[in-house]
Amino acid sequence: VDLESFVLLGGHAPLPEQSPIDIDNLLSALEDAPITDFGHVRNAPEKKAEEKVNLDNAKDGHLFETISSALSLLSDSHRIQRENAIQAMNVLQSRVSFFKNELKARKTSNKKSKLDDLLKEMKNVNYSIKDQAVISTSPLLLANSGNDCFLNAAVQFMRRAHTIRDGLRELERERFFMDAATNSSDLARTQSMLLQLLDGYGMHSVSQLRNALPAVIKSLDDQFLTSQQDASEVAICIFDDILPKSINEQFATTVISRTRCVEMCPWREQNSEKHSFIQHPVERHRQIIDLEETLSGGWIDTETDTFHCPTCCECCRRHGDKIDSCPCEKTKTKYFRQERSTFDENNNNHKFACIAFKILHGDRRVDWALSANCNLDSLSIYGTSWRVVAKIKHVGAAGRNWSRGHYVAYTRQEDGFWYEHNDEKEPKFVGRHFTGTGRYPYPDGVTDMEGVIGLMLEQLE
Repeated sequence: VDLESFVLLGGHAPLPEQSPIDIDNLLSALEDAPITDFGHVRNAPEKKAEEKVNLDNAKDGHLFETISSALSLLSDSHRIQRENAIQAMNVLQSRVSFFKNELKARKTSNKKSKLDDLLKEMKNVNYSIKDQAVISTSPLLLANSGNDCFLNAAVQFMRRAHTIRDGLRELERERFFMDAATNSSDLARTQSMLLQLLDGYGMHSVSQLRNALPAVIKSLDDQFLTSQQDASEVAICIFDDILPKSINEQFATTVISRTRCVEMCPWREQNSEKHSFIQHPVERHRQIIDLEETLSGGWIDTETDTFHCPTCCECCRRHGDKIDSCPCEKTKTKYFRQERSTFDENNNNHKFACIAFKILHGDRRVDWALSANCNLDSLSIYGTSWRVVAKIKHVGAAGRNWSRGHYVAYTRQEDGFWYEHNDEKEPKFVGRHFTGTGRYPYPDGVTDMEGVIGLMLEQLE
């Protein structure tokens, strides 16, 4: 039984197990339903008002029946391919929203109330379909149209955090009854597109997301659409500019900074700020980093630059204590900046944390390692256990701003094993423990992290 006949017959014909939904047929059924049995109306001469109302009622009734039948079909979604059910649901939602606006224009409040009931039912069916999916274990294959690997890696990295998908789904739920203007904004469309990608619906490609990002992220490089970019920097931009505050707060860490000059003047502590990513410097070749100490509030050097010191320079103090704002010709000094990161102990929703590694040394290769006391399976931070569950890795040649080479992502799935995600290739099984294959020998016990520029940590129960 073809889907169009099935829907129009009321949804009672038997379907074979795992029978796929034909999106074209469903779309046709939903579009044609109001005129399927009343095609003559289009070319009919002017009717009396009463006859027109009768015809509208007949068409509306036919569409109500079609919508109900489609919902009946989709509510039994375990018998059909889930991806097709999700696509069909999106088509159905679009048609019903359009019909709702038509009824509103006609001021038919009684039918609008009936349609609202259908919308509520459709909302429940919609999220029933999506909630049944075991998305974290289903592979997400992302095509590379030329230099999309950085965004592919960022999406795979973000996909590992279920809180991102949950938050975006809840946002979609809230927007379900919002006005068209709200749902058609650049931000709303981009959020919806990102959710489609993270959930693996197959509705959008990474190339489409890439084209949409400049409209909502103003800080992107001018060559963003045509050149390779830094995957971790793009992930940070997506967190800060696209994800809603409710999601960002679940990743937020407090970063406190302080500065002083080489003359060892007193530290000047800055106001604390909330960040979705901790940005950790890699300031020398083959650096060994103790993440447990860093993430437990230890001070780390983040940058050294040449400025006037506002504490030691009298001229700077006279000009409002602003760094390098005075016009004096006094010799500038090295100016040190340190940061420390803390987790909000009162944030019960803080289940994930992200770290991006910023390369400060001259060579563009990333060749650092985790210290021997840092176990990827269990990190102790403020007395709480965390584990690393996702990585962004840069491989191959590196250029300015990571504009060359290739990006891949690694995720630790719920089965406890690591997988490599490389564009549209099937995920490659890595094993229970992630081990690096760097070029340099490190002391026994450390974990080689060559090429890793981003980490995601998950709090253990």
